Amino acid sequence: MLKRVSTILLVIGMIMSWNTVTWAADTGYWSFDNQADPGHDDSGNGYDGILFGPPTWISDGQVNGALSFDGDDYVEVPNYPTATTYVEFSAWVQPKEASDGRHGGYIVLNSTYLKYGSYELAVTDDLIPRVRVYIDKVRYELDSSEALSFGEWAHIQGIYNGTGPGAGLTLNVYDASNNIIGTDYVAVSGTLDPSSYSLYFGVDLGNSLTSWGGGIDEVRVYVPEPATLGLLVVGGLALLRRRRK
Repeated sequence: MLKRVSTILLVIGMIMSWNTVTWAADTGYWSFDNQADPGHDDSGNGYDGILFGPPTWISDGQVNGALSFDGDDYVEVPNYPTATTYVEFSAWVQPKEASDGRHGGYIVLNSTYLKYGSYELAVTDDLIPRVRVYIDKVRYELDSSEALSFGEWAHIQGIYNGTGPGAGLTLNVYDASNNIIGTDYVAVSGTLDPSSYSLYFGVDLGNSLTSWGGGIDEVRVYVPEPATLGLLVVGGLALLRRRRK
């Protein structure tokens, strides 16, 4: 009987060990609603952003407050968790012309110019949303089939799933009413390159020509966290070995 129970425990432990990822709801979430502390991480995980410049707080964001960038300011989130085979990152953006006449720029960045990092969300000078990831020091890039409009809020979302069937990079674009207006996908798999850089909003510190001019609101970056389920496997193995002695 003990052998049967221990075997069942072992099998359950092995099954659970294969499913050792739990999706972290709001690993980081920055609503920018608090004028007194706009960099506050509303997920409760403590990843507060530091404002440089600083960006201007505005009351008329897509959802309550937001930050307005003019091309020479940004937000830095130090010591953010490293993504490996899954990351989801999104933001509401409102394109405006930067102080030097540029139109595009970086929205969410975990890398730096001409150096390899993990993932990026940006808008080109043609107002095309763009997502990038880095795997084995190779850059994979995906542009949206839909362009944004000056002065109008839009929601852009990048998703990288590097394992299993359907592995790939996805870019979704939503209009101000949160209706999806564009979805683009490219097949790619593997582990994201680890980044030694902070998480940034509105800037690539290595290249000032890619800094954002316009509004950013409701930034979310999801990174999965490994579940600690190994004890059940160890327990099952211990019972099985004990029975065999």
